[in-house]
Amino acid sequence: MDSITSHWTKKSFADFVYRISFDFVAQLRSRLEEKEISRAEFAKRVKVGEARVSQIFNDPGNLGLESMAKYAHATGMKIAVVAYDDGDPENSRGPINSNVFNVCWKRAGSPSDFFDLNSTRIHQFMPCPDTSDTVSFTSRSQLGYTYPSQSVSNNVTLSI
Repeated sequence: MDSITSHWTKKSFADFVYRISFDFVAQLRSRLEEKEISRAEFAKRVKVGEARVSQIFNDPGNLGLESMAKYAHATGMKIAVVAYDDGDPENSRGPINSNVFNVCWKRAGSPSDFFDLNSTRIHQFMPCPDTSDTVSFTSRSQLGYTYPSQSVSNNVTLSI
């Protein structure tokens, strides 16, 4: 494949991973600015030297999930890994920026699981006129959620 017509993610898988890591670090930077957390304070929170923080921010490379979770926690954030199909199997458009997912989550009312969603709220903020999928769950454990302190007595149907 010629370098002019090939997409940057075709060069190597490492390039794709770097793009995802860079997106994550951009979120960290924004959060540090928003919360007025210095890089020195951030380094202290994650128990690394300031040089390592600079290295991460200047060249994130391939961040592992454990490190990402630790960095997010140090800023008061959480992380989620989202696999999705955007109809671009050749990946010519690259990964969707995390801000897209973040904005959609906020527009949906910042749900913590499917039981926090209701179809009225979803359609009010994010109408999906060409989808009529219905997903039914009878318990949180069907979704992989187990909350011993909470019980669910009614079946839940979520239309998306």
